[in-house]
Amino acid sequence: RGLSPHALVSALRDATPPDTVLATDVGAHKIFVTQAWTATDPLGFLVTNGLSSMGFGLPAAIAAAKVFPNRPVIAFLGDGGFAMTVHELETAKRLGAAPLIVVCCDRALSIIKVAQSELGLAHKGVDFSPVDWARVAEGFGVESHDVSTVPALIEIVERWLSDRRPVVVAASIDPSRYPKISY
Repeated sequence: RGLSPHALVSALRDATPPDTVLATDVGAHKIFVTQAWTATDPLGFLVTNGLSSMGFGLPAAIAAAKVFPNRPVIAFLGDGGFAMTVHELETAKRLGAAPLIVVCCDRALSIIKVAQSELGLAHKGVDFSPVDWARVAEGFGVESHDVSTVPALIEIVERWLSDRRPVVVAASIDPSRYPKISY
């Protein structure tokens, strides 16, 4: 039904140089990225904590790509957070920032959905219809790909590393992995 979020993060870490900067948005995927991503320096991992503002990841990655033009930069987002900031693709393109934007597509605000389940509540306001994020990104003139396997992801990462420009990867995620997390 899609990629394991942990396998996705692990594959990204293995396929990128140690000095890669990763900026993550909040959501269920954040739990996996904080467990599987190893940063080599204090500025190698950008995350919002505390109240954890959704929509942080893409702008943070664009800024990091400008501050560190010689380092690979990845934005790691959920599809809900990407929906909030997708317009920033225009900013990245205009400024010449070249992050790899990985969108975990599970069509839900999954961390809230899991919390509702754990409390025995019905799922309200957390699911949304599928969006073709690759086509949306193309509308901004940004290269984009749909992926559902690790080898497909690795191929895109390798091309991006050799020819850096903004690229969106819409990764199909298996949401059944989330309930195994204790919130």
